[in-house]
Amino acid sequence: YMGKALTRSIDYLNEARNVQTLSFIVLPECFYLSSKSKMRFLERVEAAQPLRLLENLLRQIDVFAEEMDYNIQDPRRFANAKKLSSYAPKAGLISVFFLFMQNFIMLGFTRDDEKGYSMPHGLFGVHFFATLQLLTSGGWIVLWLIICYPTEVAYQKSYKSLKGRLDLWDALNVYVGSSFLAQEDVRAQVFECLCVIAGLTMGDFFFTLGLLSIINYEQRLKFIFKALMLNGRQTLVVCLLGGILIWMFAALTFWYFPHLFVEVATSNGAVDRDLCSSLLKCFLSVFNYGFRNTGGIGDLMLAEPYSPGHKSSYFVKVLYDFGFFALINIIFLNLIMSVMIGNFARMKKLDESKEYHQENVCFICNLERSRLQTAGEDFDLHKVEFHSLWAYVYFFVKLRKSSERDLNGDEIYLRRRIDARDISFFPINRIRNTVKEEEEDTGSKEILSQLSDLRAEIDGLKNMIALAVQNESGIREAATMSHMAAATAHIEYPEKARLNRKMQYLSTPNSPRLLTKQAQSPTRLPMRISIVKSKESPYT
Repeated sequence: YMGKALTRSIDYLNEARNVQTLSFIVLPECFYLSSKSKMRFLERVEAAQPLRLLENLLRQIDVFAEEMDYNIQDPRRFANAKKLSSYAPKAGLISVFFLFMQNFIMLGFTRDDEKGYSMPHGLFGVHFFATLQLLTSGGWIVLWLIICYPTEVAYQKSYKSLKGRLDLWDALNVYVGSSFLAQEDVRAQVFECLCVIAGLTMGDFFFTLGLLSIINYEQRLKFIFKALMLNGRQTLVVCLLGGILIWMFAALTFWYFPHLFVEVATSNGAVDRDLCSSLLKCFLSVFNYGFRNTGGIGDLMLAEPYSPGHKSSYFVKVLYDFGFFALINIIFLNLIMSVMIGNFARMKKLDESKEYHQENVCFICNLERSRLQTAGEDFDLHKVEFHSLWAYVYFFVKLRKSSERDLNGDEIYLRRRIDARDISFFPINRIRNTVKEEEEDTGSKEILSQLSDLRAEIDGLKNMIALAVQNESGIREAATMSHMAAATAHIEYPEKARLNRKMQYLSTPNSPRLLTKQAQSPTRLPMRISIVKSKESPYT
């Protein structure tokens, strides 16, 4: 732990939506996250969908943290598990080598004599290599159960959020399914051991079955197997359609053409004349011979004579033979082939997309290698130092284990976003100290729009000033009248009537200007009204 870098840094978007860098100290337990868990996380998420990967990352933080806590309790077991996982491919190849040696010996020494198949000179060699293979695979399985199996059980419980006591189904799923049989290396070693045990006890044929375990160690064979199982539902539906068609032709054969089947010789020298004696046997015969014959089931049946009394039967038989050949041997078999080819193409496309994404796209900001290099940033350095996926995991684990009073403002902001499963703080399509062309165009458009708005406001202010200058006299008169109305609100009626007449006179165009006015309040405050005398006014 001391030899590793103790600090990491991450980029995030703050509340102002600006890219900000935060450095932190990595906790010791963060270095106890196994590489197998990292690979398993990346395989479960489609790499071409960054948002889903980031959402799944936030959901997996608790699982990663619990695995770290479990592994740090026994560092020696963690180191041994890591070493055993690195030895798994080598142990598998040694086991496959022993299986090949068994089959080579059987190939060279097995012969057929009066007593049946035997290999008197190679029996010792086959059993010798079978024993070595059994010791290799069995020993590796025992070590895995002691060292790695408890960790896998703890991981599966945490991943499936299973706490406390488990029911029967969950217990089988965790202890047998997900933690044992779901492991590819373990499954291959168990299969090889079972084949060797069956070969030693039941027959030499089972030694040949063990060679299928090579699929687990060769990526190209694994790719073919995954492609065959990629779209299993579609393949199953197509096979179901073929079974229905075979059943229809078998029923048609049983009720209308059971006498047209030719004789077939059996292994004991007898002749089978009743290939369609029952509906089940007719279905099995049509299924068995219909696919394998080039011309369909018609190659195994006699033709109807083209005679005056059998012309209708002749045409029906022609339609029957041609319909089986067209629907089963051409359409159905080519449909199965097209599904398989489509699965291979789709699998290849998915693998290429995942490989391209892992090698040329950043998981955090979702920017490609070419765009980062155009912006002047090294992609490999960017992905390892600036936007390391596991640096974010270490930081999230640190936030999970820290109390809120020990965090600063930025860390509290990020912790709340993580608790809410909000991925808006990830710098998607953003990088540090770099402004992309799209952002520059956006900023220029914003500045131009602000300038146009400012110009419109200035023009509006100019118009308002011009209107205000034109109506200045009217505004002053309106203000004078409003003051007079407020001043006379509490004056007695006679005086108020007199002042109303006075205000009416003042509102005429030739009236004198009112300079000042004061109203007398109910508390008998003095009121003084000063006006300019005029000869046309009866008031002074």
